[in-house]
Amino acid sequence: MKIAEVCPFYYPRRGGVETVVKEYSERLVKRGHQVEVYTTDGSWRSPWVEDMSGVRVHRSIRVPLPILKTLSPAFLLPLKLLKTEFDLIHVHGNKYFSTDVGALVAKLKGVPLIYSPHAGTFGQSFFGRLHNQTIGRLALSAEVVLCVSKYEKSLIESSGVKVKRIEVLPNGVDTTRYKSGYKSLALNKKSEALAHRGPTVVYVGRVAEHKGVETLIKAAPLVLEKVPEAKFVIAGPDENAKCKMQNAKFEKKLIFTGEVSEEEKVALMQRAGVFVLPSQSEAFGITVIEAMAAGCPVVVSAIPSLMEIVKDGQTGLVFPVDDEKVLASQIIRVLADQNLSRQLSTNAKVRVEKKYSWEKIIDHLERTYASIL
Repeated sequence: MKIAEVCPFYYPRRGGVETVVKEYSERLVKRGHQVEVYTTDGSWRSPWVEDMSGVRVHRSIRVPLPILKTLSPAFLLPLKLLKTEFDLIHVHGNKYFSTDVGALVAKLKGVPLIYSPHAGTFGQSFFGRLHNQTIGRLALSAEVVLCVSKYEKSLIESSGVKVKRIEVLPNGVDTTRYKSGYKSLALNKKSEALAHRGPTVVYVGRVAEHKGVETLIKAAPLVLEKVPEAKFVIAGPDENAKCKMQNAKFEKKLIFTGEVSEEEKVALMQRAGVFVLPSQSEAFGITVIEAMAAGCPVVVSAIPSLMEIVKDGQTGLVFPVDDEKVLASQIIRVLADQNLSRQLSTNAKVRVEKKYSWEKIIDHLERTYASIL
């Protein structure tokens, strides 16, 4: 098959959607398919066309809008898509210019369309509802809408928008990568975070408002009362001033590393005593299954998408959203009880192998593509 994957951003930019599209593309190429990625994260300094691990990547420059940033136009993107022939087009992201234009091009060319919203919320704002009823209908009229969780599927179904066919295809993890021996990695500016030999609590991801990082920082002093030797590591881009101000009282116990490489992320997860994802909303939660694959016990907020991944008391622990007191007590439980920690780690690895292996995910994706051609 000749496939176009259309997404707002792509590697080397890091994030959930970027990871999924990269894994889809590279793994489909290894199976003999021709995959081209069309994205809107180009710049005057970056190549507009480049080959990355067998995938041809086309980048277009966006013209930033001051308010509706996700709909910032990239005028070359539709022209590039229109001049190339594909067997199908797969668009990624909810309420993005690239998604709407990719869907429009598929309709104009009569090419089968697949849509992956990757949406932790859907049509809940006025603008979201308006978009779904207007230009957003292009993507929603796809032959298949692929959701990463039952929760995301329920959001679309309850929105009142009619779709032809809807399936759940979770994100995956490369389990072999998390068996590698990165624990001894030498890590330059991240060395302080990884050199700590005591209990470490790790968060990996963007420091964005909906990620709930402030709740973790509020929980830190409560944990330190019981486990004074613990350290907290926040690994990810977009550090915000509010989080840093909260950090002032126990600065030596909380480390902001900034963005980390793939190897550094694996090393952090392998060494950590517990991984925390305190999000207020998520479509899925890739870093959770990555931590589980690395053998790191996880504590996550009790939102529907994360509770599909984590079985409380079996493969991890959960806490109510924004409740720093319960979060602190769950972290303390894991750090203080080695038997519980080992049990959660072992059960989580088994669950990831059975349900979230990338090879199984790509098998499903390949069948879905073939079914609409």
